[in-house]
Amino acid sequence: MSWLTVDTPVELYSTSGVKLFNHNLTGNPSELEGKLKRSISAFNRSGSKVDSFYLGVTSLDASTVSTDVMIRALKAAHYQNTGFNEIYCMYSSTSQNHADTMKTVLVEHYKVHDKCENINVGGGPKANGATLFFVYLALKRTTE
Repeated sequence: MSWLTVDTPVELYSTSGVKLFNHNLTGNPSELEGKLKRSISAFNRSGSKVDSFYLGVTSLDASTVSTDVMIRALKAAHYQNTGFNEIYCMYSSTSQNHADTMKTVLVEHYKVHDKCENINVGGGPKANGATLFFVYLALKRTTE
């Protein structure tokens, strides 16, 4: 199975209480906006044990794309946003503009949500030579 596009989250990696999942969609942001909003809302329904969430952007050089490289990019995002124990790759694009647009649309929609930790809608730092951009959802989920 390719890691590039999946309809159901697939766990890629788990260590030290952090789980990384692929729930990646690709394509035009305007065509996927509704589907991504529904996916994020599903994570935050009552009973989901989500304490808070954060939407971010990370990037990598597409010539090095593999599951391992994607895991490293998402782990780096986790370390920038400590305390989150699940990270989902929600969207990817070779267009930085598309990824930034998708993140902006999602943050604008969710920033009024009491569990959303996003304050600004701007994109995060990009890797030098980045040619593939990811929008991710980081969750702080209560574990029992």
